[in-house]
Amino acid sequence: MTKNELKNRIATALEVEPGELQDDSNPKTIIEWDSVGALNILAVLDEITSGNVSPADAQGFVNYASIVEFARRKGLLTD
Repeated sequence: MTKNELKNRIATALEVEPGELQDDSNPKTIIEWDSVGALNILAVLDEITSGNVSPADAQGFVNYASIVEFARRKGLLTD
């Protein structure tokens, strides 16, 4: 998966345009990143990792950059 594909998946989960997501985007800057949005993000990450998202991982998703870093650590990004 490319970083752009990940961004598209997260944007879809939050029901926002991919261009709205920046590295520092977070629940305070993206109104759709509420509790339901957070669950949608977890669902996407759970799907692409085949269920390999721990509670500690989930707590670390404080902004979009932390999600990208998680994807890198898990070897999900090709770029």
